[in-house]
Amino acid sequence: MTTIMSCYRQGIGVALTVRALRDLIPQKNPQLVFLIETKAKGNKVNNLRRSLSFRHVFFVDSVGGSGGLTVMWSDDFHVEVMEYSENFVHMKIKSNAAGTVWFLTGVYGNPTRVSFEEKV
Repeated sequence: MTTIMSCYRQGIGVALTVRALRDLIPQKNPQLVFLIETKAKGNKVNNLRRSLSFRHVFFVDSVGGSGGLTVMWSDDFHVEVMEYSENFVHMKIKSNAAGTVWFLTGVYGNPTRVSFEEKV
């Protein structure tokens, strides 16, 4: 069975967040994890990947002190990132065991509510 986990974590540089992930990942044993609002850049993301024992990672750096997306996965999958922005990551995923191919889009929308009229 394939297990995917998506978490909204405000900052992977915060010790409490890292501890929570270190507790949760072994319990749920996901093959793919999508983290939202990591507020992190390369080194922190790679350190987290290693500490959670994932072999692969793709991340979108945070912009200033907000945003940031991270996808980590095990050797169970071959992941090809098709497209990404600061708000989404669209992936083509192949299960190495079953050979099945599917698509996954992880999305983050800013929680600030803005009306259409304000955007125009």
